[in-house]
Amino acid sequence: MTPDPIQRFTSSCRHCGHKFKHISFAVPIVGQEPGKPDSRVSELVKVFAAHLHRKHSEEYAGAGIAAQQLSNGTTGFWMEQKLMFGLAVLVRFEHEDPILRMIVDATRLVLHRMTRRATLDDATLLDRVARLELSNGDQAKVVELCKSLRDFLMETPQVPQNQIVETPQ
Repeated sequence: MTPDPIQRFTSSCRHCGHKFKHISFAVPIVGQEPGKPDSRVSELVKVFAAHLHRKHSEEYAGAGIAAQQLSNGTTGFWMEQKLMFGLAVLVRFEHEDPILRMIVDATRLVLHRMTRRATLDDATLLDRVARLELSNGDQAKVVELCKSLRDFLMETPQVPQNQIVETPQ
C-alpha cells in the first residue's frame, strides 16, 4: 500500500472528543480561482454543526443565538450572521491543521473589528498623554506603552520596522 500524499488533519469536539478527519487546508482545490472563498470551510462547518445539533444541542443553540444577536433582529446582516455562526461552531472544536486555525482566528478578528465599539487613534492617544504634563522622556515612554497596550487589546497587527518591505513601483 502506498502512503497517501495528501496531508490529513483531525479536528476534535471540545465537548466529547469526537474526531473528524479532513484534508489539510494547505492543499489547493484544483480549478478554484485565486482569492475565492474555500468551500471546504463551509462544508466543514456544516459537518461540525450537524454534530453539535445531534450530540450537544445546547452548544448548537448557543451558536445560533450568537449569530442572531449580531444581527440584532435585522435581516440585512446575513453575511455577518453566517460568519458568526461559522465561528461559533468552529471554536467548539480543537483543530490540528494550522491553516484551519489561522482561518478561525482571521474570522474571529474580522468579527472583533466589526463589533468593537471603541477605537483609539494616535492623535487622541498623544493628546491624552500630553494632558498628564510629563517630562518629554516620560511622555515618550508612556505613549509607547499606551500604543502597545492599545494594539494588543484591539488586536492590531504590528510589523516590526525591520520587516517592512517596500514594493517597487
